[in-house]
Amino acid sequence: MRVLVTGGAGFIGSHYVRSMLDGRYPGWEEASVTVVDSLTNAGDPRSLPASHPRLTFVLGDVCDQALLDRIVPGHDGVVHFAAESHTDRSPTGAGSLVRTNVLGSQTLLESCLRAEIPRLVLVSTDEVYGTVSNGSWTEDAPLEPNSPYAASKASADLLARAYHRSHGVPVTITRCSSTYGPRQLPEKIIPLLVTRLLTGGTVPLRGDGLHVREWQHVDDHCRGIQLALEHGRPGAVYNLAGGAELTDRELTERLLALCGADWSHVEYTADRKGHDRRYALDGTVARDELGYEPRVSFEHGLADTVQWYRENRSWWATSVAAPVPEPRRRGTGRPRPTAAIVGADGFIGGRLLTHLGRDHGVAPFTRERPAVDDDGAPAPELRTADTVYYLATSVNPATAGRDPAVVAADHDHFLRLMDVLAALERPPLLVLASSGGTVYDVAAPCPYGEDAALLPSNAYGAAKLALEQALFARRAELPGIALRLSNVYGPGQRTGTGQGVVAHWLRAVAEGTPLRVIGDPATVRDYVYVDDVCAALAEVRAAHTAGVSLPAALNIGSGEGISLSDLLAVLEATVQRELSVEYAPRRSFDRRDAVLDTSRTHQVLGWRSSTPLPEGLARTWRSVAGPHAVTVGTHEEKR
Repeated sequence: MRVLVTGGAGFIGSHYVRSMLDGRYPGWEEASVTVVDSLTNAGDPRSLPASHPRLTFVLGDVCDQALLDRIVPGHDGVVHFAAESHTDRSPTGAGSLVRTNVLGSQTLLESCLRAEIPRLVLVSTDEVYGTVSNGSWTEDAPLEPNSPYAASKASADLLARAYHRSHGVPVTITRCSSTYGPRQLPEKIIPLLVTRLLTGGTVPLRGDGLHVREWQHVDDHCRGIQLALEHGRPGAVYNLAGGAELTDRELTERLLALCGADWSHVEYTADRKGHDRRYALDGTVARDELGYEPRVSFEHGLADTVQWYRENRSWWATSVAAPVPEPRRRGTGRPRPTAAIVGADGFIGGRLLTHLGRDHGVAPFTRERPAVDDDGAPAPELRTADTVYYLATSVNPATAGRDPAVVAADHDHFLRLMDVLAALERPPLLVLASSGGTVYDVAAPCPYGEDAALLPSNAYGAAKLALEQALFARRAELPGIALRLSNVYGPGQRTGTGQGVVAHWLRAVAEGTPLRVIGDPATVRDYVYVDDVCAALAEVRAAHTAGVSLPAALNIGSGEGISLSDLLAVLEATVQRELSVEYAPRRSFDRRDAVLDTSRTHQVLGWRSSTPLPEGLARTWRSVAGPHAVTVGTHEEKR
């Protein structure tokens, strides 16, 4: 068996392809799959299995008649997912919707007619019916779309109906409820809310929050499509109803609970034009003729989806702050300034991506999407950047001493980036995340001011100081500043990196394992909440663009020290559990006390850490333990 899937790199299409290749559809276990996708907008090749022997990928446009005429023949079935699908864009971008959704469907129908394809499924949406106040839409209800997106999908449905009646094309149409699940890009509402909440950001609630959507898990949706491919009547329409109706407010409440957040993270926004009040499908025909009913409960499916985003941060981090593009404004035509984040898939980088994404254009860069290519050419976004945040590193205090080659590679990467930035017509401010806990001389009195003696206590500190010195040497041609961070903690911090005692301890509490205290429990450190750090990073950019003269280095910390033993006590009060503790000797790279003086930072930026340690620990604990975390009362909970 051979199946052609258009738009197979998109969210639903890729899930269907993976399910087919995994042998989840009886009788199709050995089927070969051809995917054609132009990889625009929601198309993501990472969603497809790499190098699968039964998968053929064709990079192409469904509007390309010659291409489809070449690849369609010989397939036993065609499933048509390819579409421009973002409803928020449709009022300002109807041209692309009509081209892909209408012309693309007509082009495919023509190729299937010529190739005499025996089975074709066109995947449509419940939005073609428009809003329904009571009851639910049946398949014979009139089509009354209220957005350009819905109108383009309805047009494709009518074309398919016409090709069946006029030419006998064996096409079946499925109309689905709102679909959710893993690997959906954060332009859609559930992944948008989840990824913002997991990074501590705010989430939008449109209008009064009482719009109703019916939800189904992507696994159920794809199974319904497969049943339509196998058993659907040519010319028939099948509503694949999810059965789980929720208002936007109810959905937001559930996601807040699953992500360990509260209503302080919700921002009310204006309703969008053409926003239908309620969608609901009658799935009787699909149940009776196809044997289709949803199997995944919404509660279970939503929890699993949130957990997938928790565990796969690197997959979605570069897309978190990508908002729906605004209409292009007429004016000077000068590109809007952006902030670039190198290391956007890391702990601090991911949070900063969300923080800046609320109000500013943001260009995220990772190892997979480098700021500078192998030939030394800058990414286009660097040319319009007014600030570049360098948050990338391949080492930590535990590995820097034993991986000098990796340290050297990191240093070379930073030097190459500086060369590229200095050569730009308008060099941006380069903000280096350094380490206030490791670059200062341990003999200097605490708290350390920026003028304190520098003498790294380990190889990690030496590597950070070397980056600082390289930056300072170029300040005449490239504006730059080193921010010396204390111990940053907060939601999303990864364990197993050799640093981040708060993350390690809270993970141990969640897993029921003993907490390890390494070194002297009287050791004093300075802990600063990650969102406060992001606020400081944003203030640096604001000061630079306002023409403030910035010093070479500033400390970013809470300015208050706490011993490991006292930190344990605060944490125990936070989680309300008796802690099991193990003690281990000091490691070679550990230092004793490190507290930062942030008075100069306040003078220059007007910034101070604003999150008390108990409140920051409570937020972090909820992100680790989920909605069932029990915490002591905090300022956040009393608001």
